[in-house]
Amino acid sequence: MILPAIDLIGNKCVRLTQGDYAEVEYFSRTPLQIARDYEREGFKWLHLVDLEGAKFGQPKNLHTFEVIKKNTDLLIQYGGGVRSLETIEKLISIGVDRILISTLSIREKEKMKELIKKFGSEKFAFCWDGKFLNGEFQVFDQGWLKVSDLSFKELYQFYEDCLPNVVFVTDISRDGMMSGSNIELYYSLKKNYPELSIGASGGVTSLSEVLALKNICSNVIIGKALLYGEINSQEAALC
Repeated sequence: MILPAIDLIGNKCVRLTQGDYAEVEYFSRTPLQIARDYEREGFKWLHLVDLEGAKFGQPKNLHTFEVIKKNTDLLIQYGGGVRSLETIEKLISIGVDRILISTLSIREKEKMKELIKKFGSEKFAFCWDGKFLNGEFQVFDQGWLKVSDLSFKELYQFYEDCLPNVVFVTDISRDGMMSGSNIELYYSLKKNYPELSIGASGGVTSLSEVLALKNICSNVIIGKALLYGEINSQEAALC
């Protein structure tokens, strides 16, 4: 499944380079205009990321979610600043179809297990993003601002009995660079964790990459390449 991405700051569509909040590019079209275009082109899901929420610890762009949800039939997964039970309950109450969890799944593992059992694994997706440091893929949290103390393997082993429907993985060094996704990383993860439903995110630049990733990953998120027209949206929606 292909999910077009819209990243939000100030309820506007933006893109960061390598997760750097100092490298912000604003788009002239509104998030609703972009979402409607994606729906017309055949996409069923939208990946909506609240970058301010990820940075400050609670969602800041829910107005945009509500506008898109009211004016389209898209299914929406929403992430950024989801770090408490109250936030999760609010997102479910306003109709978020799938909630993206990063920091909470790393820093509050026991609590996250309880939430999965309470609301169901289909309501959640994890985001375990990072980059290679000293030869190891190190997971980051708090909006990619801090390196966590846990390895990908340790996180997987803890949640093995209650994994959500998908775990999205981003190589931060590739995100927003239009340099291609780290296909080798996803292949390695699939080989080492065959039971894990892996979602690819970050750096996808071509339809051939999308097709290659679909042989490895259950979900593929595409941001800049769709916004810039580097990948044909209608063709991607058919993948």
